[in-house]
Amino acid sequence: MKFNPVFAAVCLSVLSGCSATQLTETKQTDSPAVASFLPKAPIGYQWQLIENMSDEFNGDSLNQDKWLNYIPTWRGRPPAKFLKENVTVNNGNLELKTSTYSGEDKEDFTMGGAAVSGKYGQTFGYFESRVKASKTKLSTTFWLHSDKAENPKGDCENRHSIEIDILEAIGGWPQAWWANMMHSNTHYKPSALKDGKCRGADYLSKGVKYDTKRKLSDDFNTYAAWWVTPNQVHYYYNGILTGTVNLTHEKDPVAFNGDMSLRMVAETYTWQQKLIKNIPGNHLPYPTAAELNDASINTAYYDHVRSYQLVPMADNLLVNPDFEDANLAWQFASGATISAAAKHSYTQGKGLRVQGKATAQQTVKVNTNSHYRLTGYSRNQEVNAGGKIVVKDQQQNIIATSLINTTEFKLSRIEFNTANNSQITVEIQGSRGNVSLVDNLALIKM
Repeated sequence: MKFNPVFAAVCLSVLSGCSATQLTETKQTDSPAVASFLPKAPIGYQWQLIENMSDEFNGDSLNQDKWLNYIPTWRGRPPAKFLKENVTVNNGNLELKTSTYSGEDKEDFTMGGAAVSGKYGQTFGYFESRVKASKTKLSTTFWLHSDKAENPKGDCENRHSIEIDILEAIGGWPQAWWANMMHSNTHYKPSALKDGKCRGADYLSKGVKYDTKRKLSDDFNTYAAWWVTPNQVHYYYNGILTGTVNLTHEKDPVAFNGDMSLRMVAETYTWQQKLIKNIPGNHLPYPTAAELNDASINTAYYDHVRSYQLVPMADNLLVNPDFEDANLAWQFASGATISAAAKHSYTQGKGLRVQGKATAQQTVKVNTNSHYRLTGYSRNQEVNAGGKIVVKDQQQNIIATSLINTTEFKLSRIEFNTANNSQITVEIQGSRGNVSLVDNLALIKM
């Protein structure tokens, strides 16, 4: 039976991790695959595999429906040029190799790297790859990047692209800082007018580093990121939370809210020439010709790449419970709105905003004399008491209430019996003088 990464997933809480059996770089294509380290989803939600951004690499060539063996907008950073022939699929792995190169280029390319880019993009989700780094001084990387700039035809000051680096490592680096360390980063790439032309400006970057205490080229490890909202990314190593980046920039309050596609790349960095001088011994910044062509050290292996998105579970009775689908199914009054503003969502990009007499409600058919549970994640913008999450019967009498009383998103839970009611109404109520935010609701029969 073919492995299904959805049902074989290993769940973990945000603050704890799990372990997985490690495999060698040779994988039988009919053998059981290693399970994913999926973060714990909100109650009433589940992780759904994004098929066109996932691959077990069990074939004998790169799946051209999903991937390119190059990056259309980037040839590589000298001295390494991305070469299509350095991308292969063998023994159940994607392989990115290095090589010598002697082509004629305007740029100073003297060696061959490799790059794979995804054909499809996604906004928000969980992205992981199980990787064994190469043993050379070319990097082994796994990341997300905009395929095109946000606001490309608008004013220059608002034009930008975004990048989430999940793994950057150099398996053959002579110090642990790059050989053992999981480097993760985020880059907001703005534009600015220079000499009357719109050009790229300095990146706004925030990242985390995690010392694995082991050489990343010795074995396979799983590297992952949960892109939670436009303002937050969690990073993981073998299911362990390595750090969180809060993505709030003055220039753009919802900085990371556009589609990105996946990239797996073996590249060189210009700073290697400077950094190597600080390391005792006679070290070169880049691989020698012999190292580039040495099959025992020149390959980075990617056992799998898996991408997931959060979706409501089938037994969640509410329609559009995460408010991602515009106004679908909800009735709004007195100024209740779906908001995509910064920090207005618990997950993904949108949440419900109520204030004063504002209400949002949805009526749902239920079984009589049955127990149900309503959950959601809510917070207030101010310290004082805020809105309410309520359940009403068919006569619009309140039968259960949960008060929104924290300034950080917190789980609200209501359990109730329907008595003689064949339908109930879920209503979110605002509070005078305070903004309340609600997201990821779930109504489930117990």
